[in-house]
Amino acid sequence: MNKWYSEGLIDKELLSRQEPDYKAAIFNDKVGATSHWIGFVAGFNDLPEAKKIKGFHFEVTNPPVLNKGDKALTNLQQLITVPWAWGISKNNKNVEATMKLFDYVYSNEGQLL
Repeated sequence: MNKWYSEGLIDKELLSRQEPDYKAAIFNDKVGATSHWIGFVAGFNDLPEAKKIKGFHFEVTNPPVLNKGDKALTNLQQLITVPWAWGISKNNKNVEATMKLFDYVYSNEGQLL
C-alpha cells in the first residue's frame, strides 16, 4: 500500500476528503477503485452521474493482498486487535494503575476475559 501511495495510485487526501469532493472525484472519472462502506457506494451505479461515464460500474471485491494467495487483513481482524481507542485524562490520579489495566486487556488472559 505504501508503494501504491508513493506512486500516486492512492489519493493523497484519502483520509481527509469530504463527501462532496469524494463524489466529485468519482463522477469526474478520477477514481478507479475505492475502499468505503458498501452502503454508501451501493447505489452509485444507478445515479445519473454514473450513467454519463462509459463503463462505470462499482463492484465489491476482496481486499488487496501483497502476494497472490495471501489472506487479506479484514476489518473484522482489525476489530479483534483494536476494538476501541484508549486515552488517559490529564486529571487521572492513577496513571500507573490505568496503564496496568490497558496492558491486562491486551494480554492473552485479558483477551479471553
